[in-house]
Order: sequence, then structure tokens, then C-alpha cells
Amino acid sequence: ALPISSPLASFSQHRIGLARRANPEMWERLLETLVRRHADSSIRVRALDLLCQFGVPPSDLLLIALAADDDVKVRGRAVALLGRRTSQAAQATLEQALRDTDPFVRRHACEGLMQQPREAIPISKLIPLLADADRMIRFSARVAIEHGEIEKHRAEILGINQPRPLVEGLLALVRGTKPDEKQQGELLEREVALLASNLDPELKCDVLRLIGLTYLLGPRKA
Repeated sequence: ALPISSPLASFSQHRIGLARRANPEMWERLLETLVRRHADSSIRVRALDLLCQFGVPPSDLLLIALAADDDVKVRGRAVALLGRRTSQAAQATLEQALRDTDPFVRRHACEGLMQQPREAIPISKLIPLLADADRMIRFSARVAIEHGEIEKHRAEILGINQPRPLVEGLLALVRGTKPDEKQQGELLEREVALLASNLDPELKCDVLRLIGLTYLLGPRKA
């Protein structure tokens, strides 16, 4: 099953299913052993995917252990899969992965937290990623924030003092809440002040788009 080049094709799924049914217990033991011990990261990731698709799903404990693995590909896949789990241990591991040295792992952690219950999304721990150098991480962190209880963190977001993360935070407030006229005015005031500051051209364009969206989604139109 591991060398199959088109694992999502129907004929490949059939062949994999036959291999598993021939000896289900050996199948699962072998795959878990490969996930834990094989030297090739692509084999370990493939074995982990096969466990999820054609076996007893890997336990939270296994995924949490793999989320701390030295191999970044294995670590990233484990973190991505933890997004489907809702245990406190899984959520804690996802939060820890927000500080991972690899950008793909940090992005997977944001996407995983996005799938958690609204009240469990750690907005305060996601806010620092709005300043990440990687645009996709900023995007994932912002969307995760929008899925959380963002109203409780309005003051914290408005208190951001760096232009790029502030723009991302204001956008999250515009998209993730239903601002009344007073809140819309506060947002526009911050945005106009940003526009008047010394911004690079790209960020200035982002602020102009943000102002338009704030008018569009708020009660008071331009």
C-alpha cells in the first residue's frame, strides 16, 4: 500500500482495502511501527495517512508524540490531524505548535485551532502570529481569531501598536463581529489614523481596502 502512486484513485483504494482485510491486526501494528520508527519521513507520513483512512484512527497520545517529532514533515502532519480532535491535551499541543520553528507547522496549528469549539480558540495566543513574516500564517491566524470569541478580545486587538498586525486584527474585528455604529466609528478612526501614518505602499492599499470593507459591513455607509 505504501508504494502506490495514486492512493486516492478508486482502484488504489480497492487494493489498499484488500491488503488491510487480509490481516487487519498486522496492518495496524505495521503502520504504527512505520510511523514511529521508519527513517524516511515520506513513508512515515504515508503510513500515518493510511492509519487514518484504513485502520483504527491514531490515538491523541500518538499524534501528540508525533507533534514533537524531530522530522518537520511528520510534525506538520500530526499537528494537522490534531485539529480534528477536541481533547484538552490536543488543544494544548496545537497551542504549543503555534511557536514551532517551521512555518508550515505554525500554519497547520492555526488551521487546527480554527476547527476547535469557539470558546476554546486561544485568541490571545494567536494575536502574535498576525505579525508573522509569512502571509499565509497571518491569514490562518486571523481566520482562526474570527472563529473564536473575538468580542471578548476587542480591547486587546485595538491595543496592537504595530501597523501590519493591527491591520490584520482590525480586519478580524470587521469580519468576525457585527459592529454597531459606535464600534464602526472606532474602527474607522483607527484605520484613518493608520492611513495617515508612514506606511509602505502595499500596506496602505490594504488599509484602503479595509476602510471600504468597514463601511460595507457596518451600519453607517460612506
